[in-house]
Amino acid sequence: TAYLVTMRDAVGNVDLFYFLSYARDMNLGREVSDNAYSYFPGVYRFWQSAIWLSGESLPALKTWHLGVVGLNCLLIATLLWRLTRSLLVALFAARWAVLLYSRFQGLDGTSEPLATIPLLIAICCWNGELLQGRKGIWRCLGLGIGIGLALYCKQQAGLLSIGAATLLLESNSDSSKGRRHDLRILVALPLVALSTLLLAILAEGAELAPLWKGLSTAAGYGQEGSWLQNIYVQLRRDETAALAALLAVVTICWWARGKRTSTETEQRQLSIAMMLALAGLATLIQLRSRAFHHYML
Repeated sequence: TAYLVTMRDAVGNVDLFYFLSYARDMNLGREVSDNAYSYFPGVYRFWQSAIWLSGESLPALKTWHLGVVGLNCLLIATLLWRLTRSLLVALFAARWAVLLYSRFQGLDGTSEPLATIPLLIAICCWNGELLQGRKGIWRCLGLGIGIGLALYCKQQAGLLSIGAATLLLESNSDSSKGRRHDLRILVALPLVALSTLLLAILAEGAELAPLWKGLSTAAGYGQEGSWLQNIYVQLRRDETAALAALLAVVTICWWARGKRTSTETEQRQLSIAMMLALAGLATLIQLRSRAFHHYML
């Protein structure tokens, strides 16, 4: 917390001022260009609220962004605590997250930290539990809403939803019980996420124009460098991220193949580990265009 507070003056880049300028104009009722929706509108709703509550003081708005980063770290710690009941693991995860945010432009004011909050909240609430029965339906709704709101905040956050595909691979430790999750509920998951996104977009009052503008912008992004070269740039930025990703994949494969999930707690841990590992790897697709460090967030 002390580190984040001392870094307040360093917060900000062109993206942050882009968001703040449009959010200010929206609050004042000014007509804004369709180019604003090169970014999905969730980021503007956040900054409109921040400006409405704190005014246009730049130091105060920088504090809002630090709060977003801090909330991400708190959610990461909460998730690890719920899964492991280890305070040491939870605190380590939060502190390491702060380090990675500082290495990968997390303090620049980009929209990635905002987009991950609803998904992390949803995963914390779900906690890897079974998606079966009435409780499973409510958990599915929570997960779907979290995925939809993450996408509402940033187009590329949709790549995180790919991690949910691992739910189809899960089976009970007792083979006679079959799958951990009801397939009918899993089919509803993308429908809930898509419905959440569309309802949020339509609430803008511009029909589906923000959706088409945002998607076309992401699809038409210019390419700089090769995919492997751009990934290499990220690895050299902080080698611990690459080592952690490799260790995670190896551990999950060993964990799953060894069927070391004899208890429900172990199955919940593996469920979330697989989902987040695939989600993280899926976001590397962004690096096919450019080697922006904030893509790693």
